[in-house]
Parts: sequence; structure tokens; C-alpha cells
Amino acid sequence: GLSAVAPAPRLRERVVRIEGLPPALDGYRIGQLSDVHCGPHTPATRVRRWVDRLNALDLDLMTVTGDLITHGSTHVAAVAGALGGLRARDGVFACMGNHDYFTDGEELIDELERAGLVVLRNRGVVVERDGAQLYVAGVDDTWTARHDVARALAGRPQGAPAVLLAHDPNLFPEASARDVELTLAGDRKSVV
Repeated sequence: GLSAVAPAPRLRERVVRIEGLPPALDGYRIGQLSDVHCGPHTPATRVRRWVDRLNALDLDLMTVTGDLITHGSTHVAAVAGALGGLRARDGVFACMGNHDYFTDGEELIDELERAGLVVLRNRGVVVERDGAQLYVAGVDDTWTARHDVARALAGRPQGAPAVLLAHDPNLFPEASARDVELTLAGDRKSVV
């Protein structure tokens, strides 16, 4: 049966070794928050507690990998306001998940960007640290066929390691084939 209570989130730390990583990026710390599903069972107050917990880690980069709401527009402003509290030295970046289009996706994106998040839809940005470049890209939702991994990576500078935000982990093989060093995804239910 389905449980109406969201499972307690777990904070996990992983060390990712990347061959040829510029020394300036050694020890770079990236946070990921995914599948918040803000709605009747996950109020914005709970999301704000997770935000506070992540902010306490003093991260270099923060990522939010989709499914921010359950459905409908009721919690759009609330979740954007809560996630707008996220802080990281080099910014807070998000990608869209399938549930994020169970409402007016454009409205959700506008709210997130007003709150200070950078929403990456098949595009990327260059983050610089002491002369070293990191390419942070995001791919749009696969379930509504909005995704374009090639376009998301098109602006990657030669030799810059890439971090790809993709809600759907089924994009791992394509990201790997395109030499993405690290893909951060949510929605573990879709993994076969």
C-alpha cells in the first residue's frame, strides 16, 4: 500500500574522485536536495528545516534536482520561498522534474528564479574558482520530452569538468557517453 507519510530524509556524504580535476576544485563541496514533493504531506516548514540543515554545511555549490511539488499550484510560492533560503558560495541551481509540470511549470520557474535559484533547462553556466572552471548544466524533464542533454552541454568550455543536474537517472548513460564527470539525479523510482 501507499504511505501518506514522506520518509525521513537522509543526509549522505559521498567523495567523488575525478581524474584531472584542477587543483583549485579539489575538495569542492556540492549539496543536492531532490524530490521535496512539497504538498499536503510535506509542508514548506519541513522544507525550510532541510534548507537550514544544508546551509549549516557551508557548501560551495547547491543543487536541487526536481519534483519540488506534488501537483497543482497550491504550494508553488511556498516551496520557492523555502528553497530561496538555500545558500552556497557559488550559487544555487535547479532542474525540473516531472511533478514540476503537474502545475504551470513556467509559473514555478518564475517563482524559483525570483527566490534566487538559477533554473537550468537544457543549458549550463560556468562557475570559476581561483582560475579553474566548472561547468554546471541542467537538463529539462524527460517525461514530457523537454530534455536535451546535448544542448545542456553545448556551452561547456574545453577541458572544464561538468556537473549535470537531471531529475531522471535514466539519463546517466547519455551523460556518461558525453563525458560528464558527475551527474546528480533524483527520482530513484525510475531506475530499472
